[in-house]
Amino acid sequence: MFNDLWDKVQLFTNTNLYWAIIGSIIGYVVPKVFDSITFSFKKKYQTYKINKITTQVDDIENVLGVEILNTGNKPYTSNGIDINVENQFFYISVPDDLIPKLEKKYSTESVKFFEFFEIHKDTGFNGADNFDEMAKQSGINNLPELIETARYEVANSFLKSENGLYFNASKYGVWEIDFTSKFGNKETRHLSLSLYHTDYFTFKVTQNIYKKISKEYNLTKDITPTKLKKYNLFLSSFGINALLLLKDKDMGDICIFSERSILASDTDKSNVYHITMNEGLNIDDKDPLDDKVRLSNCLERGFWEELGLNNDYYAQDMTSDFHDLFLVKDSFQLGISASVFIKDMSFDDLYSRAEIAKDKKLEVGKLKPINFDKKSIERFLINNEFIPYSKYIIARLCAHKGIFLNQRMISK
Repeated sequence: MFNDLWDKVQLFTNTNLYWAIIGSIIGYVVPKVFDSITFSFKKKYQTYKINKITTQVDDIENVLGVEILNTGNKPYTSNGIDINVENQFFYISVPDDLIPKLEKKYSTESVKFFEFFEIHKDTGFNGADNFDEMAKQSGINNLPELIETARYEVANSFLKSENGLYFNASKYGVWEIDFTSKFGNKETRHLSLSLYHTDYFTFKVTQNIYKKISKEYNLTKDITPTKLKKYNLFLSSFGINALLLLKDKDMGDICIFSERSILASDTDKSNVYHITMNEGLNIDDKDPLDDKVRLSNCLERGFWEELGLNNDYYAQDMTSDFHDLFLVKDSFQLGISASVFIKDMSFDDLYSRAEIAKDKKLEVGKLKPINFDKKSIERFLINNEFIPYSKYIIARLCAHKGIFLNQRMISK
């Protein structure tokens, strides 16, 4: 019986019907198996690509050394930023034994030393002539020892006129900041900024210390207003980073990038670009009418000192907006980005004005006009060396103006 069944099976396998059935089965199963394998491969590849892109996007701020603390589709409103100067002082004194050398270097027959170089006594936030309380606040127990070493290093840099250290003047640091509040029915974002009194020498000393302790303490992790208050001794400056946009009759819409002057602070080589202008808040930014410090005053002063655009021109022919609050991780410095637009100004006009600006040679090596479009800006950012964090600020300012750069590409 088994043999008969086997004979019939063999006979059937030799028929066209058998092979038609086999062909149909293969024709159905093989594509299904192939599709399943292909789908699995595609899914794994897509997951890999998504994870890679996500990682790169998440890492852009880390690569470029900046963290955006507050942003919005629209710029800050005119009443969206409040600035107050507190009765708080933080000064690190110049070493007594180096003051005579500084006096010899800076004073002249017609200009006294203190007009070049302010001198202040050690003053902590609590008014004491030591920094023990600030060490407790920050949790940096050896802060007094770090200050003692750093003050000599910075003072000697002033004596050598290196790293952009040419004079000492008063400025402001950030005592306290709130970037989380909103107001009104539309929940408009609000920035509250409280400042303390300090000077440029103190700022450079705290920068010196931060570079030494940044890896050990990782101050930039999980930034909150409370954490910034804890480490406010390092927030001894607040800067504006502004991108200038022109409507040139020959070139059309252009943006201006600045090469950092070799004489500028923290610049040791030429051909390094950044945003058009950056400037730190100081006592010159007080409005004489109401004695209030204003970011707009700092913006105007920066464009005057570095680019020769005087206040009258600024008031009549420029429009400006403040956009993103950010923290530069490498220096633990707070700043805000701004865009400035001039409708009818040629690059040649800007260049001529900038050549006679007060601080042009100290801050700006040269100005570079770039067509304000995605392709031109990306190409320039990729092919030229930039201060890392400024790339991210530029990309975000472009986004605020409707130009969306490939941030993964420009961050490489």
